[in-house]
Amino acid sequence: MCAMRKTISDRVFRRFVIQSHTAQCSLSPYLTLFGIHPTKYTLKMSVGQNNHLHTHKMASYVQQMDANMGKLVDEQSFQRSCFLDSGTTNQINLTECKNALFMYESMHKNVPVLEGHNYVDILKACALLIDVKIGCQVHADLARMGLLETNFYVKNSLISMYVKWGCLSRAIEVHQALSVRDVVTWTALINGHAQLGSGGEALNCFRRMQLECICPNGATFACILKACGATGAIDKGREVHLIVLVNGLLDQDVVVGNALLYMYSRCGMLMQAQRVFEGLSIQNIVSWNSLMSSYTQHECNEEAFFCFQQMQMEGICPTPVTFLCALNACGCTRDKRKGAYIYAAIVGQSMLEKDLALSNALVDMLVKCGDIERAQEVFNLLPGRDVVTWTALIGGYAQHKRSEESLYLFEQMRMQGIAPNIVTYTCSLKACSSIGDFDKACEIHCEAARNGILAQDATIGNALVDMYMKSGMLTKAQEVFDELSQLQNVVSWNSLIAGYVLHEYNVEALNLYTQMHHDGIPPNAVTVVLILSACGNLYAADAGKVIHDEILSKDFLRVEPMIGSALVNMYVKCGMYMKAKAVFNELSFCDSVAWNSLITGYAQLGDVKSVFHTINHMITEGNSPDAITLINVLNACSHAGMITEGGMYFIAISTECSVIPSIDHYICILDLISRAGQLEKSIGIMRHMPFHPNNVMTAIVLGGCRKWGNVELATEVFEEALQVDEVETAACLCMYNIITEVDSL
Repeated sequence: MCAMRKTISDRVFRRFVIQSHTAQCSLSPYLTLFGIHPTKYTLKMSVGQNNHLHTHKMASYVQQMDANMGKLVDEQSFQRSCFLDSGTTNQINLTECKNALFMYESMHKNVPVLEGHNYVDILKACALLIDVKIGCQVHADLARMGLLETNFYVKNSLISMYVKWGCLSRAIEVHQALSVRDVVTWTALINGHAQLGSGGEALNCFRRMQLECICPNGATFACILKACGATGAIDKGREVHLIVLVNGLLDQDVVVGNALLYMYSRCGMLMQAQRVFEGLSIQNIVSWNSLMSSYTQHECNEEAFFCFQQMQMEGICPTPVTFLCALNACGCTRDKRKGAYIYAAIVGQSMLEKDLALSNALVDMLVKCGDIERAQEVFNLLPGRDVVTWTALIGGYAQHKRSEESLYLFEQMRMQGIAPNIVTYTCSLKACSSIGDFDKACEIHCEAARNGILAQDATIGNALVDMYMKSGMLTKAQEVFDELSQLQNVVSWNSLIAGYVLHEYNVEALNLYTQMHHDGIPPNAVTVVLILSACGNLYAADAGKVIHDEILSKDFLRVEPMIGSALVNMYVKCGMYMKAKAVFNELSFCDSVAWNSLITGYAQLGDVKSVFHTINHMITEGNSPDAITLINVLNACSHAGMITEGGMYFIAISTECSVIPSIDHYICILDLISRAGQLEKSIGIMRHMPFHPNNVMTAIVLGGCRKWGNVELATEVFEEALQVDEVETAACLCMYNIITEVDSL
């Protein structure tokens, strides 16, 4: 090696030693890197010396100097090999990189001349630390000294540095300026394109590389397979797969095998990915993680969990990535038992305290499984929490209708100085909406606006529109919607339309739908369902037919079953029962909404036979009657005076279909029995049902007493109602009419 052109002053050298000692970092790797020798504090590159021997000599010197200063340094801190040596590259830490770059800057003032491999190490450090200033400085030095044309390792490291930074244009400039390119040069550029999502450009580079007759290696194939997966270029991926097989790389290089796994997984070919996995001669943890990840990405969660169990049986120790995949699978399936198993495994390996991303995933999984108390326990045990941790729990409480606790956590998070993100604000607004705390919602609104978050993303704005609409603050909702301006998306429009439909401003909802088309926002299934509801509420059959034609032209019925149900419901509301039946018959899938809409139509027509027939058909087709079905059949029986049939369906649907009768169902059954004159039975039901009788029930039974002229029972019911609660005007008026009619006789 050549000698250094200049020496570093005693002051600079001692300053570096003291600073490095204070940081408790090993000096030897950095000093060895730059060839610092103790003799006269001269910096020079030793000719033909072994790096490890050199390190040992330098360590001895620094220990001697520290002893003179009264500050002995731990002997172990000098028992390391040369910085970024090929044998220890994987053990790099950021502190070492920072100190190496500090040393380089100190020496750069004296214009040192380093060997090529030293520049390679510095470029790697710049890449890891994203130190643009020193990286560009090194680039300039290399260009000035002509090393870019003579040293393949240096130029490849330079390209890799720019790729690591995401500066692909600079990497391309360096690549194009080179007169000679090797496989590593091309692979670095291909990798850059693949990492930054430019899969098409990566494939173009691969073609140009082949035109220059440069033979790809395993790393090249791995990068190309990644690009094929990212772009869905399955044909090119299969072509590369064949080349890999012909060259025997699959048995030699597990990285290539894992890249094949990734490619087939991203292209949705899980069976082929499974075959590749089974054909690997070495199945390392990356292989298992790749397979698990592919299963979870395609919602094959049971298969992912099976992989998790299988790899443990084969003695392969899970990594945080493994646990992340397993937690995701459990969260999607809401499987508490499996979640508890994974939780125990994570705790058993003491990973909870070491990996924040894993901790966040665990809290999220427990929340999704409905185990909010366990999620809180894990949260309390964590040594560190970030905004994701807090948001997972805040969202969990809001999701499980525990809004007060959600908002309490939101306040605690802010008190600890953690700034909420978009998701945090959105969850908190949902919690406010759930309990009607609109003052708190307005406070959150102002804070989000003040922090500039409203202008970044439509999510919070959409949540605000939804919240204000549900609270009846229509003007405020419209203002927020207008402020969204360029951020408005289909969810924004749907939130506004839903609010207008909810508050029966159906004409305004239809006008918004027209405006939405005018602004070029394509409606989705939710939009269409809302507009069909508005048409039904207005009995606007003509407008409904126009929407129906639009649905057919866009083939919505085939891909969105809920639109078919909304169409049936709209035609029923408009009194077009034959059309409703025709649409129903054309549906490829009928959910409970479609069946109930048809039953409602028959009930409105008084066609009780068709009501019974449709319910029986519904059960035959595998659809279980629900609470709405029960209300419809009870209403139909009530108007037809069919007490026996009504009672039969009430008992059958309640017991066999696991429908728990609500207060609305008891209102229907009381109406049915009272209309038929079975007043004693009505009063018995009122007294023994699992609800406190309300004014509607009192009015219904009094109406029955009036119809059948039973003043004695009417007086008894009225007096009982007076003892329990205030009686509304309708019941008082009914009782007055009963007494008046008796007096007139």
